[in-house]
Amino acid sequence: TCPRPPNIFARTRNTLSVRWATPSDNGAKITSYCLQYAIFTKGGVTPTFQVCYTGNQRFHKITHLQPSTSYIIRVSAVNTHGQSPWSDTVTATTYGLPPSSPEPPRLIKSTTRRD
Repeated sequence: TCPRPPNIFARTRNTLSVRWATPSDNGAKITSYCLQYAIFTKGGVTPTFQVCYTGNQRFHKITHLQPSTSYIIRVSAVNTHGQSPWSDTVTATTYGLPPSSPEPPRLIKSTTRRD
């Protein structure tokens, strides 16, 4: 059985912290998980996933990400019978919004000039 989509529980400008639930093992103990991420793309472009974690923990902090960028994340489980299908993806965006607009200029002092 494929795992449920991962859950994003913390984020910064350059990291996303991810955790996931244990799926059904279908009779053989789960030995590891594989977590992948890709930059979210629009317009039907196929994302290029890369592995960011393989191991037996059910959480991972994805590091070295770009600020203000949306990523899609998925996970699969592995047991002695092979690798599960990938979970549905979840989308998360790192922090890093541009600064807010400055206050409009104010006139502090005005003088008139006589010719």
